[in-house]
Amino acid sequence: MKICYIVNRAPCPPADGTPMRLYHIGKGLQTSGEVRLVVISDYKIDSDSKRQTLEEYPQTLFLDELLSKKRATRFEHEKWGGCGAAFSPELIDTVNRFAEGCDLTWVARSSVAERLQVQNPKNCVVDLDDLNQQRYQLAAKHSKKLKEKLKWYAAYLRSKSRESRVTKKYGTVVVCSDDDKRLLGGGDNLQVVPNGFSVSDAPPSNPQNRIGFIGTLEYWANRQGLQWFLENCWPRIRENHPELVFRIVGKGEHMPEFDQPGVERLGFVEDVTEEWASWKALIVPLLVGGGTRIKILEAFSRKCPVISTAIGAYGLGLDPGVHCTIAESVSDF
Repeated sequence: MKICYIVNRAPCPPADGTPMRLYHIGKGLQTSGEVRLVVISDYKIDSDSKRQTLEEYPQTLFLDELLSKKRATRFEHEKWGGCGAAFSPELIDTVNRFAEGCDLTWVARSSVAERLQVQNPKNCVVDLDDLNQQRYQLAAKHSKKLKEKLKWYAAYLRSKSRESRVTKKYGTVVVCSDDDKRLLGGGDNLQVVPNGFSVSDAPPSNPQNRIGFIGTLEYWANRQGLQWFLENCWPRIRENHPELVFRIVGKGEHMPEFDQPGVERLGFVEDVTEEWASWKALIVPLLVGGGTRIKILEAFSRKCPVISTAIGAYGLGLDPGVHCTIAESVSDF
């Protein structure tokens, strides 16, 4: 079997959530046949990522240089649910020629499939690993200003309609949890491919007076949850545990809330093995989100306890008080 696997980021190295899912699905597809990989990125792919990807997928087409310079119009953005550059006719034609002769097309993200105008949608698998309707509905719930609440609610309605359309249009739609499958109506063409995490032998746990957060701060939902935790929970935690330090790992801009006693911002860390081993717990204070959190699976694999909001632990089938601790309020944390 020949499979054309189309992704929106280089799957190597699998350093965080999205590339990790892309990598694991790609390796699974390789057990079923010959995989031709197409990487359509809105950002220039660095040479090291290209080299590592080519080692894993010798037949790889990188199209980060072929994106149209014209940005998506508001109508186009709402139609396909994607951000970033519009796909040029040249790019679409290049992908179609590269995929010629393939028995199956697997596309990561519905926004990519919609922009590519996939020729045979019924012979296409689309990975809906991150449901925007859930994210926007929660964003509306937590918004304090009426104008902002209405904006997010409108985005929720558009996303719900779009994701419903995608599930009917394509032959198979993949989600990452049974909860997401139920949210989309549980149709026969919906399949669950859960997220996972692979780790080499982790060092023995050596917890210090530290708790931690890991995740890119370029993602607004991470910033929002972290801001809420630092403003409302951290001062009270420090009152009771003045020796405790909160370590934040992940790239992104500085936030004023970081300037508190006991908060240490590390930025991007290449190898987080020793850092994980030093934490008493991982904190996942998300108020908004879609899909499932690979950071929780990573914590489990490294034997690090987890304290999370319910939405942070969504979709993983966890038993509160058994697999993790669920905290929904300041007093809970």
